[in-house]
Amino acid sequence: MDESLAEFGLRLLRADSDVSSKVISPASAAVALAMVYAGANGKTKSQIEAVLAKGID
Repeated sequence: MDESLAEFGLRLLRADSDVSSKVISPASAAVALAMVYAGANGKTKSQIEAVLAKGID
């Protein structure tokens, strides 16, 4: 789980092309996405699932 959260955090940072300094909490972002996922359906739910599950074996 720790490795997958670290990878998720790195993907978040890489997704933003702004070169300024940033601080993020991958765990907080994952929890927020999980809450949105709980209320989502259809394509949105599938997309969030793909983001949250990527890199988890």
